[in-house]
Amino acid sequence: MYFEFVVHITEDPHSKKRVSDKFAEFLAGREPAEVHLREASCGFCHWPVEVLFEGQGSMYLNRGFDKFSREHNLEVECLLHLFYEADAEMNIKVFDESSCRRHYHDDDSGDDSGNNDGRL
Repeated sequence: MYFEFVVHITEDPHSKKRVSDKFAEFLAGREPAEVHLREASCGFCHWPVEVLFEGQGSMYLNRGFDKFSREHNLEVECLLHLFYEADAEMNIKVFDESSCRRHYHDDDSGDDSGNNDGRL
């Protein structure tokens, strides 16, 4: 069971971020209190992020996202590609304002997905 979506940063990159309403629907009945963001090219880089639900269908990456944002130099116009696999784990790729992917770690394996099936 997986789900993928993008978040376009259009304002303060360090504030909480609303995620796709369809993703919130997908999680209905099993809403996690926290997710772990994992860089797609780094198997050991995890950031715990509190999940906040406000009203029906509104889901935000909240406390902890600011730390991820600062450590990855997120800016307005960045795109985040998120891939939820289950168990509150989310692979994340960051794209800059020119739509080019940012790489934060070297990956000698050639697999930038963090998984072996090539989906992300």
